[in-house]
Amino acid sequence: MENGGLNGTHLNHDRSMKANGINGGKMEGQPSPNKGKAPAETPASDNIANGAPDSQGKQQSQMSTGLTLQQKPRMNDLPEEIVHITQGYIPLSMIVSRLAQRTHEDLQKTILDMAAIKWAPPAVNGNTPHGTDAPDDMSEGNKRRKMLMLKFAQDAHSKWVKALVITDWSRNAEAVSKLIDIKAHIDSKRMLFDFCQDLLIDLKRSLISARLPNPDLKTALQVLTTGEASWIPEPGYNPPPPLTPEEQLKWIDDLNTMLSLRLNLDDYDKIPHQFKNYTIQSGRVTFKVKGEFEVDLTIADEDFTKQFWFIDFRFAFSPSSSKLSDALVSYLELKVNEILGQDGLEGCYRFLHEFVLTHKINELRRQALELSRSTWTGTLMVEPLNRALALQYWTTRYGPNGPKSWVMVAVNSAKKTNGQTDPKHSSRLVARWYRDNKEVRDVFLPFDVDNLCAEDLLKTAVARHVEHILSSIHNKLLSYPRFVKRESSMTLKISRTEPMESSLSMQLGSRDNVTLIIQPVTGFAAIKPHTKYSLNGENRLNYGGKDPAEDGVTCLENIRWGYVIEEFNRRGRSVGWRACKSPIGSEDIKQIIRTREAFQTIFLQRQGLGQEWFVMVSLSLSGDEWWLLEVDRNTPARPIKFQTKLELTRGQPDLDDAFWSNLTLFVTGIITQATDLEDLHQREVKYLRRESTNYALPQQIRLPSLLLRLSQILQSSETNLHNTSKEAPNGSSNHNSSWAQDQIEVKFKGLQPQPSGTQGPDGNAHSGAEALENVRLNTVVDAIVRVKDKAKFALLKGRIDRDICFNPRRGEFIFRIRQLVGQPILRTLTTHVKSIDRLVGFLEAMGKARGDVKCERVSLRQVIFTYSDIKMPSESDTIQKPKRWRVSLDLAKSDIRMYLERGNPHVRVLDLLTTLVNTQNGLKAILIYMPLLLPILKTLDNIESKWEPLATTNQGRLEIFARTIDWIALRYSLPGPNGQQRILGLEIRGKVRRSEVWWHFTRATPGPGGPPPPEEEFNRVLKGIWESHGDGWRGLTTGAAALPGPSTMQLLTKLDDAVRAYAVTGDISKAPSIQGAQTQSSQTFSASESFSTQPTSVSQGSNRSSGGSKQAPLVLD
Repeated sequence: MENGGLNGTHLNHDRSMKANGINGGKMEGQPSPNKGKAPAETPASDNIANGAPDSQGKQQSQMSTGLTLQQKPRMNDLPEEIVHITQGYIPLSMIVSRLAQRTHEDLQKTILDMAAIKWAPPAVNGNTPHGTDAPDDMSEGNKRRKMLMLKFAQDAHSKWVKALVITDWSRNAEAVSKLIDIKAHIDSKRMLFDFCQDLLIDLKRSLISARLPNPDLKTALQVLTTGEASWIPEPGYNPPPPLTPEEQLKWIDDLNTMLSLRLNLDDYDKIPHQFKNYTIQSGRVTFKVKGEFEVDLTIADEDFTKQFWFIDFRFAFSPSSSKLSDALVSYLELKVNEILGQDGLEGCYRFLHEFVLTHKINELRRQALELSRSTWTGTLMVEPLNRALALQYWTTRYGPNGPKSWVMVAVNSAKKTNGQTDPKHSSRLVARWYRDNKEVRDVFLPFDVDNLCAEDLLKTAVARHVEHILSSIHNKLLSYPRFVKRESSMTLKISRTEPMESSLSMQLGSRDNVTLIIQPVTGFAAIKPHTKYSLNGENRLNYGGKDPAEDGVTCLENIRWGYVIEEFNRRGRSVGWRACKSPIGSEDIKQIIRTREAFQTIFLQRQGLGQEWFVMVSLSLSGDEWWLLEVDRNTPARPIKFQTKLELTRGQPDLDDAFWSNLTLFVTGIITQATDLEDLHQREVKYLRRESTNYALPQQIRLPSLLLRLSQILQSSETNLHNTSKEAPNGSSNHNSSWAQDQIEVKFKGLQPQPSGTQGPDGNAHSGAEALENVRLNTVVDAIVRVKDKAKFALLKGRIDRDICFNPRRGEFIFRIRQLVGQPILRTLTTHVKSIDRLVGFLEAMGKARGDVKCERVSLRQVIFTYSDIKMPSESDTIQKPKRWRVSLDLAKSDIRMYLERGNPHVRVLDLLTTLVNTQNGLKAILIYMPLLLPILKTLDNIESKWEPLATTNQGRLEIFARTIDWIALRYSLPGPNGQQRILGLEIRGKVRRSEVWWHFTRATPGPGGPPPPEEEFNRVLKGIWESHGDGWRGLTTGAAALPGPSTMQLLTKLDDAVRAYAVTGDISKAPSIQGAQTQSSQTFSASESFSTQPTSVSQGSNRSSGGSKQAPLVLD
């Protein structure tokens, strides 16, 4: 860059005024010379102008005369008209100190030079005699050393002698100063006298041309009367005839041809590279330099060695004047013709090019001055330099001592690094940008030199400055984890030409943003929307520190904190969440958050969740964190009992009613799980967390399920029961369920408000706010138990009870448990599991039940099932469809009650069935025994109806006794010849042979005398049956056995028919014949070898038992 641009060096805009002739000011830290005056005469003020104090503290410059005016009080006794001279004076102390410094430096240099001279001491033959000096060293090196020391001593001596003379002269400094003042005053008056004299002489000379000569009245009269005067001289030549248009065209064509020949043949290698674009027309050649100028030249001779001549000049950039002034055209014509005669086209281009560059700088200066007086008033400083221009913007941004920024337009010489010029590249205008007192070299500042606009140049620089500020804040924010994890969004809009369009927008909430912009004229920051938080941020950015990136980050984060706190208070209170004071200390908070960044905490509480539960929200650039805390206020040493981080959805939450509702659900679910886990830990029940999909909760809430072991829950309940009753549990008991998998999945489903009264203690109704504060919440939890075989539960469909339902497709029992927030659910869950275990036993039995047994209703409170009646063998198959008997089991209480319809054959054994159903696996057993007993009970009802006529005629009587559920006794009473009753007892017992159930018919032992002899009358009556067999039954010599069903009915009917016939006729031979074949000896087997019994029995509790052991009810799995 040329000298106008200071070769790209730093432009010192913040320089201060200096003294000693520079604008008449005083240099800081340099005392004014007193010229030997007494110290008392020196003014005490620091604001001294020209050696005298100014009453207003200002410095005045007298640039016209170069002299400094002296104000009162005077430092000498001269009159006020004589100016006291202070310019060029140097204090004597400074001269002495500088001279001492210079002498010291010269001495050091002399010593170094002497040390650098190589010198070898002369060799000495033998020892030097004692007492005699060594021979003088006359070597060349030694001489040079001495010469250097001598020269230093002479120079220093002469300088210090002069200093001595000056010191002696300074004693008369006051008088000499007065003499200097008087001489300067006389010289100024002499100069003024000479100037006035010269002015008068020039005025007299100029008046000569202004004087008008006397009019030539004689010549005028002669010309006016005769039209001519003989004494007027004649020119003596004839004017050439005017050119015709054809001649003019021919002359112009010839001139164009000559110009073309010269430029293409003779001067083609002399044309500058920038003049390659030219046109020849109208007898002139027009050289066009894009963005600079157009010049018209022509020739005046056919000789191509002659010079070109200037015709016209035009600017080729905007804005520029369309027509130049006559004076400027005359100047250019004279100067260009002179340069064309000396340097040719090359010199013409250089001159006009530099002229245009200078004109462009002046045009930018004019535009900048207009801006400083209009739209950029007070914020733009225009400083013209030597062929350069500096435009300082934002002058009020950082104050007088702050960093400054400016744009400098100067001329770049385009010289190579070795100083040589490139003919293809000429000097050009460049714009350099200085930001905060430093030149920005890595940013290209666009500058349109063809269309000059100082405002566009300033806007471009300001736009880059705004981009730097906003980008610095943006990049600083992007480095923090909250933006790295995309928890918050940020938008940076940059315009390279319009700084007002550049902005930085940061997300405050889910819908609201804060926008930071920089005003292009003043440089002050503005934040939208305007709130009390944004006002504080603007003040910090505009009047705070000098680092806009750090201040901008802190400013925006503080605005976000204020916005979030206000939103929490405004929206949370309406839905039951209120902000409260911190229940813990700052050190405890730091231990929880563990971040190095500044943070802001907010504590929230929800009515209905208890006073010990808090939600802590931490706002920081490291990322917003939500924590759930349980604080024990009674334990100051460790007040935090429970803490967990709430994993909310990334990003800024939308603080609407749905968010607060989801937060309540989420927090309550975690509190419920924490309470349950604590209870499981105390009961030593193992658990496992598993992520699962919960469609009952909103999509934003994700709570893990708890997996528990069913066997451990049952074992824990029995352990607590034994502990309560002070009995030791049986460690060998097995708690695994046969119907369910050993796993329970517990899922949180939501909340329900607990029903409460709507009136306060005074009897008045609660207001809306009071009702919201006093409401208590119930948690809703689902416990899922999956069955092993879904086919066993085909009878269950949908809801079983109010809080229990069964999903047949997935094979799941779902327990709906409702508890107050903070109460464990394990005890309620155990109760539900036990109740369903009893029901499942019935369903398993229902699946294995024989006969046409159908379940109509199954619930935890009631079970209803039906079964078909059986036909008697004597009944025809064409009769109507058999009746279905309904059985109802009441499970509402601990003891199950059984209800049968009137006329049901099982009414005979209702008490035994009720006792059986209340035993372990009773529901399963009853469905096994009822189909087995139905054929016998049905046949017994039929037999009883047949014996009723005989009983009325006193021919015999039948009594039936149900000893146990599988032991039925029949007692026949027949009248004897002597009036004594003849008793026949038959027993029907169920036994198992080869995994099959058989009903064993035997004769009851009459007494302690043993069995009756074979010739006894009843043995002879029954002998035909005991020794025969039929379909599904066979005789056993002393008894008979039949399979359950029609075979049993047929055998029992035959036995009764034989006994009844004997009772009617009294003749054994007239008993009904046995159609079945006689049992062969090989087919006879012993009852003890064929049947087995169970070890226990269920009795009716009556005394109707005869001899023999009690047998247990038959249970088949």
